[in-house]
Amino acid sequence: MSDALIRIGFFTDLHLSGKTPASRQDDFTQTTLDKLAFCLKRCADENCDLIIFGGDFTHSHKLTNDSLKERVIDVMCENLPEDLPFFYTYGQHDLYGESLESKDESTTAFIMRMLNRMGRKTFEISHKAWGIQKFLREGKMIDIALSACSRGVEPTAWFERMNVCAPTDTTNIAVVHHLVSDQDAPWLVNYKTLTTGETERKIDVVLSGDLHCGCGPVLNELGTLFFNPGSLARTMKSKREVDRVIKGADIVVHSGDEGVFCEAQGWPVTIAKPSSAVFRPDAPLVDEDALEFTEEDEQLSADFDSVIKRLSEMKVKKIDVWELLERRAKEANLAPDVLAYLMRRRPTT
Repeated sequence: MSDALIRIGFFTDLHLSGKTPASRQDDFTQTTLDKLAFCLKRCADENCDLIIFGGDFTHSHKLTNDSLKERVIDVMCENLPEDLPFFYTYGQHDLYGESLESKDESTTAFIMRMLNRMGRKTFEISHKAWGIQKFLREGKMIDIALSACSRGVEPTAWFERMNVCAPTDTTNIAVVHHLVSDQDAPWLVNYKTLTTGETERKIDVVLSGDLHCGCGPVLNELGTLFFNPGSLARTMKSKREVDRVIKGADIVVHSGDEGVFCEAQGWPVTIAKPSSAVFRPDAPLVDEDALEFTEEDEQLSADFDSVIKRLSEMKVKKIDVWELLERRAKEANLAPDVLAYLMRRRPTT
């Protein structure tokens, strides 16, 4: 026997944008807003106790279209009840340079601040500690402990480094926009029990996004539930995206004979249009499995990373691109006459 104590609505990767991808033939912005409205209303109608969003609310750090910001705020106000908490974390698309230091200046943060001022309960999931949401159920207090890993972090190592552990009677939910490993990786099967002092506690649920095709739900041997329902957005005409069902999920916390446990229930976004109505017929079908980095790509990436690192070490807010070109040319031992030829094209003002 078991009773549902708490129902949590989860969806991820909205990729709000004022532009339509080249492979699509619909109004991508309006389609995105319609999906957001559907998910919010569905969670409210199904009496969810809270909503969690898994990152990449916007497709870029800054949306310059003010009317689009107003439209998304209107959609959320119309479909998100004032008493329904909306928790969110950031994805790499929400951030400038994929850095959490830029989150406060992001469009996503601006939208959430505006919603707070309009009476909606939006909460950033902390990347450093557990945020506790309490619910009174059947005469006892049930805690939902929320925390978010940064993108690209393997959760086990992150939790151990942050020394995060909650009491044994708390349901822990970690939101990880990007999992380093996929669902078949050994660490996911052998997820460690986290220990602080004499208290041992597993993570009950790890929710993720980023991987648009989704994965799971997967339950490991310690009882940790992993789930990514997939992106709300179709940004690429690929073999996987053409047939994929757009969906969100409910994470249901139960009270059973042996204590509290969680399960995931996926639900389709029924207003999502079929691929034939979304993608242009003449757009090429991309084979995602064939998109691999060559050794040359990896070297270019390494070179770029080293340049960015050196720029960061300079501790300057701005740099003349011609000065950067000159430095890089000298490092590469470019012939002096070739360098002089290039620098003659440097603007004088």
